[in-house]
Amino acid sequence: MISKTKLVLLVIFCLTTKLIADDGIIIRKNQRTLEQIERIYSEIPTVEYSPPSDHWKNLPHIKERLT
Repeated sequence: MISKTKLVLLVIFCLTTKLIADDGIIIRKNQRTLEQIERIYSEIPTVEYSPPSDHWKNLPHIKERLT
């Protein structure tokens, strides 16, 4: 038999999950076609980042090992 506390928590969880689910979708299987995935990726803006010129000054040994 389930305790009252667990039952209350289960009800709260079910109610809040319904409210939260309206903000997004959880995909558990292949629910998108390749065309949909390619379209979605094409809409994601590219990240443009230029590191500062002195970004290796505190890590000279790491730079040597990486290069």
